[in-house]
Amino acid sequence: MAAVNSLLIVLLAVAIHSAAPALGRTVQVWSQCSPANFTPGGAYNTNLRGMLKDLVTVAVSYGGYSNDTAGDGAPDQSYGLAICYADAPPEVCRLCLNMAAGNVTLACPRSVDAAMMYNNCLLRYSNASFLSRPDMVQRFSFYNNLTRAGDAAAYAAALGRLMDRLAPAAAASLRFFAYGRTNITGDGQSLYGFAQCVTDLSPDDCQRCLQRIAASLPVWTRGGRAYSLTCYTRFEVVPFYTPPDTQIIVVAPAPPPPEPSPGAPTAASANLRDAKLRKFRSRMTLTVSTVTAVLLVMVCVVLAIKIHRSGNFQSITGVNSIPEENIEELLENCGSLAPKRYKYSQLKEITRCFSEKLGEGGYGMVYKGTLPSGILVAVKFLHDFTRNGEEFINEVISIRRTSHVNIVTLLGFCFEGSKRALIYEYMPNGSLDKFIYDDNSKATLGWNKLYEIAIDIARGLEYLHHGCNTRIIHFDIKPHNILLADDFVPKIADFGLAKLCNPKESYLSMAGMRGTIGFIAPEVFARRFGIVSTKSDVYSYGMVLLEMVGGRKNMKASVDNSREMYFPDFIYNHLAEVGSLHSFDLVRTTEEMARKMASIGLWCIQVSPMSRPTMSKVLEMFEKSADQIEIPPNQHFYSPIEYDFLQLHTEIVK
Repeated sequence: MAAVNSLLIVLLAVAIHSAAPALGRTVQVWSQCSPANFTPGGAYNTNLRGMLKDLVTVAVSYGGYSNDTAGDGAPDQSYGLAICYADAPPEVCRLCLNMAAGNVTLACPRSVDAAMMYNNCLLRYSNASFLSRPDMVQRFSFYNNLTRAGDAAAYAAALGRLMDRLAPAAAASLRFFAYGRTNITGDGQSLYGFAQCVTDLSPDDCQRCLQRIAASLPVWTRGGRAYSLTCYTRFEVVPFYTPPDTQIIVVAPAPPPPEPSPGAPTAASANLRDAKLRKFRSRMTLTVSTVTAVLLVMVCVVLAIKIHRSGNFQSITGVNSIPEENIEELLENCGSLAPKRYKYSQLKEITRCFSEKLGEGGYGMVYKGTLPSGILVAVKFLHDFTRNGEEFINEVISIRRTSHVNIVTLLGFCFEGSKRALIYEYMPNGSLDKFIYDDNSKATLGWNKLYEIAIDIARGLEYLHHGCNTRIIHFDIKPHNILLADDFVPKIADFGLAKLCNPKESYLSMAGMRGTIGFIAPEVFARRFGIVSTKSDVYSYGMVLLEMVGGRKNMKASVDNSREMYFPDFIYNHLAEVGSLHSFDLVRTTEEMARKMASIGLWCIQVSPMSRPTMSKVLEMFEKSADQIEIPPNQHFYSPIEYDFLQLHTEIVK
C-alpha cells in the first residue's frame, strides 16, 4: 500500500475525541490486505489459523504483546505480531485483539499478508518475516477536535519538549513505553504524553520510529495520536493513564527568557525571541522538510486561532465547509418538508444545558429535551466531523422526507460550524434491547407483542428500501436502534451509518466496513460474498429476529456447549433436527410465532445475498404458517469463513 505523506494524514484524519475509549469505543483505524492469496485448507492456512489464536491468547494473558511463527520455512511459514497499547486497560486489550482477529479473517479471508490496526491494538501477520524491522511510515493519526487555548508557541514548545524526552525513555525501558508530563509555561496547565514501540525493535530503531511520527503530531488541538506499524504516541491536556509499575517522567519546562533591561532596544528582544523560536522549530522537524513542516504548522495554528476566536469550529481541511446560502437554498427547495434548523444556543436551552443524558454511542451522545411547544425530544450530537457538509444536509432532508409509523420522526437539526445535531421525537420506552435480553422485561412484553414488533420492524425496513423516493440502506439494524413508543410500537432510529442510493439502482458502491459486530452482513466485510445492497439490512434484521426468539445475543462465549456459542447455528439445529423449539419453554400457542420468527430469521442471514428474501418477501412469509416456511439449507447458512471468524471472535460479546 502506497505511503501517504504523514503531515497530510494529520490534516485529513478523523476528528474524534481522543480520551481513553470505553469498551464500546474500540474502533478500527487502518487495515491492509495483500493481493496475494493462499490456498484454503493448505499448509499456510493451517499454520496461520493456529498462530492467530496463540498470538491473541498470549498477548491478552502476558502483558499485551506477543510475536510468533508457525511452519517450517517458506512458502508455508507464517509470522505474526499482536500488541495492545499500554494506555488501554486489560479488558479493552482483550476486546480489541479478539475483534482484530475476527475481522481480519473476514476482511482479508485469504491474504498471505495483512494488518488490522485499532485505536487500542494492532494485529499483523505475513508469510515473510517483518519482526525487528522498524516501520517509519505513519499509517494513521487522529486528533481531539477541540482547539487548544493559550499561547501557541508555549504549547508547541511543551509538546516538543515532552516528546523529545519520551522517545529515548521508551526506547530505554524494558517494556518499550514511557509516560510523562510537562507544564505549559505561562499557561498553568499540564500536558501529558505517551510513547510505545513493539518490543522486538532495537532501542535505536524504537527511538527513531517515535521521533518520526511525533514530528507530525498536531499542535493546534488538546490531544492527538499517531501510529505506525511498530510505534505509537499520544498526548492530552488531561491525565489518561496511570502506569502500574513505571515512573511518570516529569519534564521541567524551559526556563523563561531573561527580562530585558530598561535601555535595551525592542528590536533586540524581538531578535532573541525569533532565535529561540527558530531553535525550537529546528528540533521539532526531524525528518520532514523544515520549510514545508514549519509553514504547514504555522498555517494550521493561525487557522485554528482564528476559528477558535470566532466560535466556529470548522474542520481544518475544509471538507465540512458549506456556504450558508447553499444550506438555505437546499432547505428552501424542500418547501414544507424542510426540517427546522436550530442554533446551538437553542439546543442548550432545549436540553437545559445537556442535563439529562439518554445514552451514548460510537457516533454521538443523546440528551433529553423539551421544545418550546412542550414536545419531548431526543437530541443527538454527532461526533463525526469528517463528512461533507452538503452531504449531511442532503441526508437530513432525505430522512425528513420519510414518513412511516415505524420510522422515528426527525423534527429538526443543527448545523453550526462543526456542531452537528439531530432532533428526534422522544421514545419513553427506550430501545428494544432492554426488553429481549432480560427474562422479566421480556415477560412484560409477551410473545404477542414481540411478534407484532418483529412485523412492524419489517414494515419499516420495507418502506426504507422500496417505499420512499430515495432508497435508504440503514447499515446498523440492531435491537439498540429499535426504539419503542408509548404503546411499544417500534421505530427504526439512528441513521448515522445510513447510505442513500437511487431507487433504480440495485446495489451500492461503498468502501470500508460499517455496522455493529454480530449484525454485519458478510458482503459488507468482504466483497467476495456478493454486492452490498438492501439485502445487507435483511441480514441484520434476521439476526434481530433470532435474538428476539432466544432472548440472548447471537454470539456468546460463556455457554457450556460449544454448539450453543453461535446462537443461529444452535437454533438451526433445533429446527432442522428436533423440529421444534421445546427447549425454549414455550407453550403451544407461542411456539408457532417463535418458529415462524426463527425460520424467517435463518433465511434472512443466508451468507449469499441472493439467497436472502427481500423485506417485501419477509412480510409475505409472516402471513404463512410456520409449517409452510421451509428451513434453509445449512451449508448456505454457515460457511468455513464464518467458522474462522467465530473461533477467533468468541470474546467480543460476553
